[in-house]
Amino acid sequence: MVSESRYRGGGVAIPCYFSAAKLKHEWMKKGFQQLFKASKTHRRNRRAKPYASQMASQNPNPPISEITPGLFIGDVGSSWNANGLRQHQIKSILSVNDEPTAMWRRASFTSIITQDRHLKMFCLDSSHQDLLVHMRRACEFIETSLAHGGVLVHCVQGVSRSTTFVIAYLMRRDRRGLDEVLADVKLKRKVRPSENFMTQLGLWGQMEYEIWEDEEKKVPKAPYAKLLKEKGLTAVLPPSAAEIAFGF
Repeated sequence: MVSESRYRGGGVAIPCYFSAAKLKHEWMKKGFQQLFKASKTHRRNRRAKPYASQMASQNPNPPISEITPGLFIGDVGSSWNANGLRQHQIKSILSVNDEPTAMWRRASFTSIITQDRHLKMFCLDSSHQDLLVHMRRACEFIETSLAHGGVLVHCVQGVSRSTTFVIAYLMRRDRRGLDEVLADVKLKRKVRPSENFMTQLGLWGQMEYEIWEDEEKKVPKAPYAKLLKEKGLTAVLPPSAAEIAFGF
């Protein structure tokens, strides 16, 4: 069952003055809402591929674009297009989306992209999604993977989430500012990171590509801590068993 506990800070505060009857009513109501949400999620997952295809058809970009030698941004369809993966000599994929797909379990895919070369980050395209918490890992994955061949970073359309991680990587690699890197990426693909993700990219550069004060990653740097408090950002936890069954 889908639960708010999947998100950091997802607890529900119940005032102590609630009567037992009202408390029971509230929990029954919440249980029904969660059941309805779970049903919607299940239906969405069943039609994940048609939805992705519909979104791709509305995308002004080609399925895949080479941003720098060997580094590509693409839509979700490009991640399972065996011919395209071979053509561009892609050996590693970073998936940054919330639409599970069983296409990644097909032999035509696994024969090209092995499990250890496919990093999946379950991220929402929302105003509350924290991408900063994933940026270091994503950058390190891209950096090490480029030594083995082409790297594809994709979300659903290859416009916002995937672009954010590619920009974060290029900022860190070249020690360049956000505006300069974004301008270069736009020469290769029509991209548009969301306002939330642009804010996070700005902080990424401001904090010199590290969001933690300590090696244990328990104390966030002041700009990151301020953003978490003001925006209420949440990092999505690893996918459930049900999501894994669909490809995550």
